[in-house]
Amino acid sequence: MKRKIWFTFIIMAIMPTLLISYVMLQYVQTATIDSKMESLCRTSRMMEHRLTDYSNALRSDLQKKTKLSLVMQLIHESAEDTESLDLQERTQLRMRLLDDISFPVISGAIIDIKGNVLISTIPSEEGMNLRKTELYNEMISGRESYLGIVTINETSDILDYAVPIKAEDGKTIGILKQTLKMDPLQEYLDTLDINDNDYSFLIKKNGMLVFQYNKANSGMLYQDYRNKNTLDQLIKEFRSGQLKSESGEVNFEKEGDKYVGSYKTVDKLGCIAVASVKRDTVYSDIHKSKEIMVAIGLVVALLAISGGYYTSLVLTRPLKQISSCTKKMTDGDLTIRCSCSGNGEFQELCSGINSLADNLQKSERELRLSSRIDSLTHLPNRSAIYEVLDTLLYKNPNQALLMLDLDGYSDINENLGYEIGERVLMEVSDVLRLLPQHICYPSRLIGDTFLIFITNWTSAKYPEQIAERIIKEIEGIRFIDEIHIDISISIGIEYTNVEKIDKKKLIKHSSLAMQKSKTLGTNSYFIYNPYLQREM
Repeated sequence: MKRKIWFTFIIMAIMPTLLISYVMLQYVQTATIDSKMESLCRTSRMMEHRLTDYSNALRSDLQKKTKLSLVMQLIHESAEDTESLDLQERTQLRMRLLDDISFPVISGAIIDIKGNVLISTIPSEEGMNLRKTELYNEMISGRESYLGIVTINETSDILDYAVPIKAEDGKTIGILKQTLKMDPLQEYLDTLDINDNDYSFLIKKNGMLVFQYNKANSGMLYQDYRNKNTLDQLIKEFRSGQLKSESGEVNFEKEGDKYVGSYKTVDKLGCIAVASVKRDTVYSDIHKSKEIMVAIGLVVALLAISGGYYTSLVLTRPLKQISSCTKKMTDGDLTIRCSCSGNGEFQELCSGINSLADNLQKSERELRLSSRIDSLTHLPNRSAIYEVLDTLLYKNPNQALLMLDLDGYSDINENLGYEIGERVLMEVSDVLRLLPQHICYPSRLIGDTFLIFITNWTSAKYPEQIAERIIKEIEGIRFIDEIHIDISISIGIEYTNVEKIDKKKLIKHSSLAMQKSKTLGTNSYFIYNPYLQREM
């Protein structure tokens, strides 16, 4: 009790003095910092404005080239799978692609709507497909332009810029790409009126340094600047599309010096413009207050040590309990739950940890479940139906396996495309999913082969009834998105018997019966018998 009174007395005596000193010092610091940050904010906004102008000028120049008659003719030829441009015209078109616009051009290419490079000033690029590139996907998504920094040996010295080629109705029918030198962009930014003490630069999503005001280390990666600071976090959030604000403050370290600054996103280029200054420069006008800050810091440190000693006595026990529980959770025991005596923050912390453990358990169960479901049809997969057989096989007297295989499915894939083929499988899975539950257990084994386990029925010849029902439903599938399809099904049936053979043999027998049904004509089923194996 004496110690508590002693601590209370000290805190009550020094707190007013400490508070007044802190408020005064904070006011001076805040006023100085706010003034400097406003200046940096103006610089970053100015960079963003200049870069947007640069991008607009590029887009305007490239759009003029998309209107060339040879360009439109080449795009239309690609769409119609014809070729009428002779060698002279293709050479002329390559030369037009190399014509300088407002910026020096290194190379150019025309890409059709499928991502194929139809013509390029670099012959080795012709015939390449760019469907998986960022450039293609950005253009197809509807963007009016694309600018990418081309990285060569950890430097960024050229730009890829592209605009869509549009038909008269405004629909994108191709892409025109130009590779440009970086020098004009750097010269463009060098015209900014930036304070000599400021450190300003432009950085891409991948951390590539595109431009520095002093140009001393242009092209260096941003890892040179990070030290678990907000610049590192800013780039990570920008890269993942989770940036909370288009502008704000940033702190980082470079070569041991701490910097503070302001950033502004440049959507046109997919970059961040940063204007910063050394932290020491910001505080240059308040050095006289350092001694006061040190004195206050010492006092606060002493108070913190004293208060920390007291607080540790109060907090040690519940923290040990919580630490023990969380260690067991990290070791994999998600059944453990935290509990501690008393009320308040520790109870809330325990509740939060327990809620997290509940969510982890739920996620683990969902992950385990997803490993048993076929991703396309959402039916149980091979592993899942095997588990069902291991659990229910021979538990009831009436049981059978139906093996289903689609006839003509490969022709659909070859003639109509794999997308239509997948839609057919989804339609078939919808038919199987409507079978009586707890009696029929449908699954997808592989490709266009399905397996149904039927158990505990009461009607005579129930598996044959199910087979006829499936055949009738499959016969009704004639159109997918107004595309006519010709599909049928073959079914093999294997009944269980007193011999209790294992599930693999049962599946093999149903497969043999299914193969036999294929010889009987489309949309038929066949029941396995011992003589069938000799025939096959």
